[in-house]
Amino acid sequence: NSVVSGFSGNTTRAELVVSTRNRGYDIGFRKEGDTYSLVADWFGIRDIQKDELIAQLSQRYAYHVVRAKLQQSGFSLVEETEQQDRTIHLVLRRMT
Repeated sequence: NSVVSGFSGNTTRAELVVSTRNRGYDIGFRKEGDTYSLVADWFGIRDIQKDELIAQLSQRYAYHVVRAKLQQSGFSLVEETEQQDRTIHLVLRRMT
């Protein structure tokens, strides 16, 4: 376990810690059963929005799960594009 820092030197433990540009404020990922919780002192982290970070992490997780499942089903990636709204468009091919 690593230490996540916050306001006035307060700390908590997490399995993974990411330093931010906001000195003394970290973001941590704490394992809770089969999931992870995000832990941070969000009042001190000014350049990262919690909801946006969670949405981006969820999208990347879903992306990797979908890619792995499609590959297991015999699909190969032909093209991948990301739209301005961050929607990911995949073109796949399946050889039979």
